[in-house]
Amino acid sequence: IVPRNDEKATIQYEINNKKHQQEVELAILITGQKPPTIMNDLSKICAVKSDQNGFCNIRPFSSTETDIDGIFAVGEFSGPKGNPETVWEGCAVLTEMLKYLGEPNFKPDPPPKLRNLSGEKPRVGVFICSCFGKFNEKMDINSLEEKVKNLPDVTHAEIINACCTPPTMKETSEKIKNSGVNRVVLAACTPLQKLLKYQKTVMMAGLNPLLSEYVRLREDVINVHKNKDKMLIKALALIKSGVERAKRGTAAPTPSESFYPSVLIIGGGLSGLSVAADIAENGFSTTLVERSSKIGGRNE
Repeated sequence: IVPRNDEKATIQYEINNKKHQQEVELAILITGQKPPTIMNDLSKICAVKSDQNGFCNIRPFSSTETDIDGIFAVGEFSGPKGNPETVWEGCAVLTEMLKYLGEPNFKPDPPPKLRNLSGEKPRVGVFICSCFGKFNEKMDINSLEEKVKNLPDVTHAEIINACCTPPTMKETSEKIKNSGVNRVVLAACTPLQKLLKYQKTVMMAGLNPLLSEYVRLREDVINVHKNKDKMLIKALALIKSGVERAKRGTAAPTPSESFYPSVLIIGGGLSGLSVAADIAENGFSTTLVERSSKIGGRNE
């Protein structure tokens, strides 16, 4: 890539020993991926076939099934993938595994009983996630913790590690209960992406999630500043704002109604039939609706 003065760039590349040149306004470099050697060894052990690129071969009309019944492949084992695709495939495998495990019904845990906080003064607990220690390398979170402890109505503040992992979620919920706080502020990486996990942590402690607030340390602080002093000032300001919002939060009553879990699937194409079969095999009442006289898709 040869930069120019007119906000364009010249790309020079070679195909079959022949040189080419092209002018572009934007060039994006993406590192290619290839399966590691250990992947080939594991494929041989499991007796699953590889595709022409060396990744695990997947059956047609499936994103996870290999050539061997009961063996599934998710993520980059079957090809280059991003994090969202990997998570989706992991969830897709769950219903398939339940068939082999012989568990027809899914029984969720009953929701925890929420504490009655009427008449209580706000007592805020602030938990600062170090994101597996990565934030410690970027900013002084120990100083941040000490400054947060001096904020009005903050009765508990501490640093936790990897707040999105199940062990830390359970540990944090116990700390919330034992500390006696009735409001929670969590300063972490990407609350929008992991909001359900954070809310579950608060609910496990017997608090309504509406009494919790979340601060983005990575996107709003670490990724936009290089100076550690500026990081500390901004992080403290964001947490202080979160504390004030949490103090003013109100726990709206949660309606409780019993209902029979059932699923309505609109569309009798291949995907609709597949989903209906999976849900029905897991013990849920399933209704499939198709507007035409035949199922299978492409009837028009």
